[in-house]
Amino acid sequence: MDTEWFKDKVVVVQGLGLNQGGVGAVKFLAGKVKKLIITDLRDAKTLSPSLEQIKKELSLSNTLLVLGKHREQDFKEADIVIKNPAVPPGNKYVEIARQKGAKVFTEVSLFMTLYKGVTVGITGTKGKSTTTSLVYHLLKNLLPTKKIILGGNIGKSVLTSLKENPDIAVLEISSFVGDSLNELKISPNVSVLTNLYVDHINWHKSFDHYKESKKALFKYQKANDLAVVNLDSKYVDEFLKTTNAYKVGVTLGNNFTAHSLTDEIYTLKKDKIIYQVKRQRELLEIPEDIKLKGKHNLGNILLAIAVAVEYFEVGSSKIPDLLRSYTPLHGRQEYVATIDGIDFYNDTAATVDIAAIRACERFGKEYEGVVFIMGGVDKGIDYKALSKALSQNVDTVILFEGTASEKLKSELNKQNKVKVKGFFGDINKAVSEAYQEALNLKKDRKKVCVVLCPAAASFNMFLNEWDRGEKYINAVKKLGYN
Repeated sequence: MDTEWFKDKVVVVQGLGLNQGGVGAVKFLAGKVKKLIITDLRDAKTLSPSLEQIKKELSLSNTLLVLGKHREQDFKEADIVIKNPAVPPGNKYVEIARQKGAKVFTEVSLFMTLYKGVTVGITGTKGKSTTTSLVYHLLKNLLPTKKIILGGNIGKSVLTSLKENPDIAVLEISSFVGDSLNELKISPNVSVLTNLYVDHINWHKSFDHYKESKKALFKYQKANDLAVVNLDSKYVDEFLKTTNAYKVGVTLGNNFTAHSLTDEIYTLKKDKIIYQVKRQRELLEIPEDIKLKGKHNLGNILLAIAVAVEYFEVGSSKIPDLLRSYTPLHGRQEYVATIDGIDFYNDTAATVDIAAIRACERFGKEYEGVVFIMGGVDKGIDYKALSKALSQNVDTVILFEGTASEKLKSELNKQNKVKVKGFFGDINKAVSEAYQEALNLKKDRKKVCVVLCPAAASFNMFLNEWDRGEKYINAVKKLGYN
């Protein structure tokens, strides 16, 4: 599809939002289309950071801005709708546009429709961002002659990157975008599944729909493409059976149950040597002094290395040094500060129960006293397993306001082993309360920590999970560093 395709079209960008995608779509389309309508349910004050970035585009005579509402007439007029990934299936306005014959995309799915280079798509419930950024880090350094971009849920707008004519696009792909790819019947050249747990049921309405959205990355692959999956995850057989690509599995637990479905398997020997099972070959040793800690991150490392070696055929000699130089992403069990001997961590990216369980296991092992700040909006998660992990590892849980908080409190009360306080509608008050609880624990315990670990969505109190993390860091700073 050539960009000339747009010139006689009316395009609606539904949901400018506060991410790079909406802004990128406007910047890419402005001046190329017959009419550009930008519409968002939020007001100008809320959207001011995004509006500031598109001032030039808004000045064009063929651009219309509609805020605080959506109008049926705009969607009836649309030839193309670029919807914010947060817009759920069955949205009234999207359906109006479809009934009039409009094509519907997200920013990423439009990019993949237009892009002619190699796409690497990483999906899963947790570990997407880490695996995506690690793949990008490896390829950028191992393929210095190639122009490589990072995008999707992470990095800059991919549409505005089209003008750079990149050779390789490394994309983090959410289930929301996967749903759009399913509709368009598009899959990346290289697809990666980190794991699969129940999540976003408030958007998908069923786990089956969520799972199908993830499968979209594999469903339309060709024989010369690559599929890489985590064999330690549930449902992985379904993904391997879905794709026509060359199949590679990775496992930390010698999980070879899908052996017959894979062309190669990567695992660890002695917890540090990457071993190719079918080739019976030791590939490289993971250095001990890497910054990316935790057993679950070993799985992410295996996935990233399998992508680099199997599809891009890079040598392995430089990979250990590149693992050393990789810096973990912001907001994932991120150390913030030590105040009065209490360590504060930001794990705002822990939006589902399994991520919070991993945090429980890590901090419960490292610290004698643990306070978690949790909760927010329910995503359809069952909190029974998490409440058990909290009861075994955490002393006090401070809860934000929200439907998820109410569910979590109910489960914790059944366990009756964790002190629960809340609900707090102000993050500064929540952090202050957590600090006081930690000071009480500090009286008879040497190592004490406070961790923001929500296991829930953020949008009742925050713009998004990153806004939640930044406000947490600011609240911690207000306590004062020692």
